[in-house]
Amino acid sequence: MTDADGKTIAAGDSAHTGDKVTLTVPTSDKGYTATDPATGNKVTSITGTLDKDGKFVPDDGQVDPASVVYKGDKTPAVTEPTFNVPDSSTPTAGTLTDADGKTIAAGDSAHTGDKVTLTVPESKTGYTATDPATGNKVTSITGTLDKDGKFVPDNGQVDPASVVYKGDKTPAVTEPTFNVPDSSTPTAGTLTDADGKTIAAGDSAHTGDKVTLTVPESKTGYTATDPATGNKVTSITGTLDKDGKFVPDDGQVDPASVVYKGDKTPAVTEPTFNVPDSSTPTAGTLTDADGKTIAAGDSAHTGDKVILTLPAPNGYTPSDKNDATHTPVASITGTLDKDGNFVPDSDQPNPKDIVYNGNKVDPSSSTVSTNKGSQPINIPAGQVGTTSDPITLPKVAGYDPLTVVVDYTPDGPVIKNIDGSAVTDKEPAKYVGVKNPGTTIQVTNPDGTTSNITIPEGHYGDDPVTVTADDKPGYKAPSVVVTFGADGKPVFTDASDPTKEINPTDVLTYKRISSGSSNHVVVPDGVGTIEKKQQTVATFSDKPDVEVYALDDNNKMSVVNDRILPHQTNWMSDESITIDGVTYYRVATNEWAKADQVYAYDAGNFFIRTYDDSVKLLYAAEGNIVQNRSLARSSSWMSDRTAYIIDGQKYYRVATNEFVSAEDAYVYTPVKLNVRTTGGSYKNLYTAKGVQIQGRYINAHVALKVDSITYINGDKYYRVATNEFIKAEDVETY
Repeated sequence: MTDADGKTIAAGDSAHTGDKVTLTVPTSDKGYTATDPATGNKVTSITGTLDKDGKFVPDDGQVDPASVVYKGDKTPAVTEPTFNVPDSSTPTAGTLTDADGKTIAAGDSAHTGDKVTLTVPESKTGYTATDPATGNKVTSITGTLDKDGKFVPDNGQVDPASVVYKGDKTPAVTEPTFNVPDSSTPTAGTLTDADGKTIAAGDSAHTGDKVTLTVPESKTGYTATDPATGNKVTSITGTLDKDGKFVPDDGQVDPASVVYKGDKTPAVTEPTFNVPDSSTPTAGTLTDADGKTIAAGDSAHTGDKVILTLPAPNGYTPSDKNDATHTPVASITGTLDKDGNFVPDSDQPNPKDIVYNGNKVDPSSSTVSTNKGSQPINIPAGQVGTTSDPITLPKVAGYDPLTVVVDYTPDGPVIKNIDGSAVTDKEPAKYVGVKNPGTTIQVTNPDGTTSNITIPEGHYGDDPVTVTADDKPGYKAPSVVVTFGADGKPVFTDASDPTKEINPTDVLTYKRISSGSSNHVVVPDGVGTIEKKQQTVATFSDKPDVEVYALDDNNKMSVVNDRILPHQTNWMSDESITIDGVTYYRVATNEWAKADQVYAYDAGNFFIRTYDDSVKLLYAAEGNIVQNRSLARSSSWMSDRTAYIIDGQKYYRVATNEFVSAEDAYVYTPVKLNVRTTGGSYKNLYTAKGVQIQGRYINAHVALKVDSITYINGDKYYRVATNEFIKAEDVETY
């Protein structure tokens, strides 16, 4: 208060009743203005007087100080308090309403001291706004606005700035799962709280709890990896949401994006297969996703996708033994394990179950080489790697049935004998002739006693056998040639006269050996006449040395005591003479050898081949049959001389003292020629004896291989098969 002079009257001062004074109304620095409630006008001072008690009495028309009210001033734009709601990365404003429940929007103006209610934002992610002092839930806060438009909580209300959002209790916690290659189903990780305690699946916790997720490890060669960085992931930090689910922290990898990458393997091992026709397992071929071959010993990564290509041997098809349809398997898809081993995909066969089945072979017709010529055969259907049932070839008269089998090979059917040996042109299948039982033929000995020649058993088609009785001094033993018959009965002929047949009931006899010889040149007795005759003679290999004779003036021969011709020696002779019925050959000046103690021959090396009609007997130079020795039919031999040893007939020498008749063999020249039949009609084929082969011929312009040239009746022939010849005039060489 101030007096009429403007002097301040301090509280406690004394004055005078009725003094004129002015009461200055206090101003507010909080945003309020003193106001006359009757008029609503601002009141800054009131005039009046002092009563006897020193109290202020307002003048008439002045507002009573007791009724002055302070009304809030209009505020600037209202500011809504904000809250750190976990749902948002930025603060969230609460909502202000006035006493009438009307919302005061951000930016609106009001009045200082206005009563307002602040509604706290709710969380939709499992958090509750809480007074940290009491732990109570906070949904709204009452208060007023200050002169700056800011919210001021009433006494006893929580300061909005201290409100915290605490996580609600979650339902059962869910552990994130990972596609660990070790398992066909997802594998859960392990959650631990801030204290390191494990949160088991089904446990409850609170929204926002800090947790660590331990990523499951693989025991099969894989590493959990962040695909964005390629780094190994062992654990992930994060929080739990309102549903108990894990939410990774910023900068942490999302469990759902974690991938398990294969570790580097040791050397890759290629699966092997038991491939037919191989004594050792055969490796398949591995290729990666880019088609590049992974060689044995290379390294790769666990889980790498690979293709295993199976070995494909000729004639066989791989399939799964568990597949009843035997569907062919060319390749198997799969992956590599931590040890570099191949693991097939779940829908693929296991390499260990792969079997190789032989391909089917259609029935066909062919021919078989036999000792009785080419024979037709119907080959039944089969399967590579198997053998047919025995197949009986066409019957040949005089021979037992012949059976063969067929091996079905990747390169085609192979015909074999029952014992498994292959049938070829050089080793044909053999028909076995009808069995001829053994027997005996009676012989009368020179002393009148009897004995037997034992005839061995044999088969039709076997080479003839020569059987001779025991030697007796001074006698020629009977000798029998046994030819085995198609009817099971052997035929016997005299070995010295093949045209003479012997009956099994005949009795054979010995013949006395005369002093003469079939080599003698017999002339009338008397003076010998010398004949010029250039030839080569040889002494016998199986007889003693030969005496040498001299011709005296009386045309008589006498032995030269100090001269001999050793046995098995060759000599040139230029003359012959016959004296007293005995022929001599001159081998030196007045040195003569008896013609029956030597044989004449023509020297020269050449090839011969026996005719194919039968085996051929061998003879010694002395004229007797060589026992238990013969030449097979169609067999080839080297001869070094042509001799005339039995009745002046031609023989070819094939061993030291073994000769075959020129009637049983022919001379040929071995060659290797390529020829082609000339144009025109077909060309006939002939035997080695020049006989035309019925039903056999060669078309024009056909290429042939020739191994022999021979002359038949003066005409030149080429051999084109075992006993098939074509005339030289019907072909041309190329």
